[in-house]
Amino acid sequence: MMKPQFLIIGATVLLCGLAAAYDMVSGPQAVMVADEAVLSPVKGASDGAVVPDFAVTDLKGVSHHISDYRGRVVLLNFWATWCAPCLQEFPSMVSLVKAMEGRAVLLAVAMNEHESDVTQFLAKVGAANVPGVVVGLDAEGKISHGLFMTERFPETIIVAPDGTMARKVVGGIEWDAPDMLDYLKGLSKP
Repeated sequence: MMKPQFLIIGATVLLCGLAAAYDMVSGPQAVMVADEAVLSPVKGASDGAVVPDFAVTDLKGVSHHISDYRGRVVLLNFWATWCAPCLQEFPSMVSLVKAMEGRAVLLAVAMNEHESDVTQFLAKVGAANVPGVVVGLDAEGKISHGLFMTERFPETIIVAPDGTMARKVVGGIEWDAPDMLDYLKGLSKP
């Protein structure tokens, strides 16, 4: 006969597994930034939902401030090479940046500890040295967790050309879909 503590442990593991499976298949969540629940955790954001200025160092050692990209749409993407939905959506983000013809930038902040993992992935998907794609590391989570309170990956904040947060997308999506391209082109109009 099984001991009650093994039944409790087994039931707990099963429930955790079911919760994780549900979370994985529930799909991405696009959230309008006007929702206070999205805005409130972002430290440093003003009442106008302006993205706080920060810098990320790319894989070549060059520092990039988000404010450097004012006037363009920025996809501020938090991801990792060990995250399956991140890997699935990344090529479509690169495709979207190319389709925006200089009006958009992908600022991809990787949670990896090893630069070599990121470099290998970028080479594999043909995203190395693509204009408008900036990839940096945030292994300690100072930007993702410390500044933006990111909890799930991938997570992308769409930053309008004026530096305000337009939308937040939690989960992987097809970024180069026509409706997303139309939305971002609409944001980038003067």
